[in-house]
Amino acid sequence: MKKKNLNNIIILILSITTILVGISFIYVSMRLTALEKNKPKYEVKILNVEEGTIINGTKKVINNDYNITDNNKTVELNFKLNDQKDSISYKVVIKNTGTLPAQIDNIIERTNYSKSYLNIEYNDILGEVINPNEEINLEISISAPKKEILTKDFTYKLSILTSNIE
Repeated sequence: MKKKNLNNIIILILSITTILVGISFIYVSMRLTALEKNKPKYEVKILNVEEGTIINGTKKVINNDYNITDNNKTVELNFKLNDQKDSISYKVVIKNTGTLPAQIDNIIERTNYSKSYLNIEYNDILGEVINPNEEINLEISISAPKKEILTKDFTYKLSILTSNIE
């Protein structure tokens, strides 16, 4: 009888120990998750591209589309201008989705055209500081020089380079 009571006590102690170890793991997991959520985060993204004004100099439609790539750091604009009077504009929305302030350090441009074919202008956002949950807009305007006749497919990629300022 004493041996059976001893076995029951050992089983009870092991069960309680197992339950306490399980509760401890749950508690540690919850604390680590809370610490991870409160950890400062640096993240700037291109959220959206909005098509602006399209000026169609001819009766031909200006074909255009865009993609956001490279972990939301690059926007790729694909368009076809048909005439020297055609132009198109875009608004690129950039947001600081992190918890640390960020600064726009550089804009890298890549294209498949010669500079003589297009005039591409955008507002100067270099050096702009974006606080957490703040947005800034990059306004891009694309037009053909008066002397050029186009009807070409163009690709224009624009990448945003940022840094943490703290």
